[in-house]
Amino acid sequence: MDILENNIYNNINGYIVSENIYLNKGKIFKVYTDEFGLISIYTKNIEIYFSLYSNYNFKLNYRNDFFYCNEYELEEFIPFRSKEHILFLNILSEIILKTSVQELKNLEIYNLIKEVLSIQKSDYKILLAYFIIKYLLFNGYHILFDNCKNMKNFNFDISELVVNSNLKFNCKYNYVLDKCEYDCIYSLYNSKSFENLDLDNIKVDFSRILGIMINALCLNFNIYKLNSFNIR
Repeated sequence: MDILENNIYNNINGYIVSENIYLNKGKIFKVYTDEFGLISIYTKNIEIYFSLYSNYNFKLNYRNDFFYCNEYELEEFIPFRSKEHILFLNILSEIILKTSVQELKNLEIYNLIKEVLSIQKSDYKILLAYFIIKYLLFNGYHILFDNCKNMKNFNFDISELVVNSNLKFNCKYNYVLDKCEYDCIYSLYNSKSFENLDLDNIKVDFSRILGIMINALCLNFNIYKLNSFNIR
């Protein structure tokens, strides 16, 4: 499929790349960006996605035949399936870059990234929330749960990553969770893999769960802003 016929993009600018440049043994013909700066490479047989926030270095200048990719080049390209998938990849790569490239040396982190990239069909809000919770865990940020089954509401202090039955607010970093939200975060945290998750009986607003975990990630990693969330 020619990328110019892909209705994901409304505003496309073409960047011509020299025909003698190869990436992973595949000749690159053109590089396109949309209005948000999302980058996709069009080769003869495949469309592939890159992000300005990924581990790739880009020097793409209009009418200048130059493309550069650094030593963090991935072994396999990720074909994009939908606009939601592209946004998910963009957010994922920005998180990895803004925390630390060195985290890729952590085998658990590497396997986590490999796992979420391999998921074919999913609600990306759930998948991203799962990634963030596990990413915090594998970086040493453990969520402590107060296992009081009789409670209907819990307090989640994202500055300390503690979920307990104390509903007294003393700072702006606290969220009140109902029992379903508690069960959802608990299940995501303790699941051995995303495929093993069973959230069918948990009725929650996954946008809120994701928002809470994004705030927890940014607070604990001292990230001022995730630019990807400005993309709609």
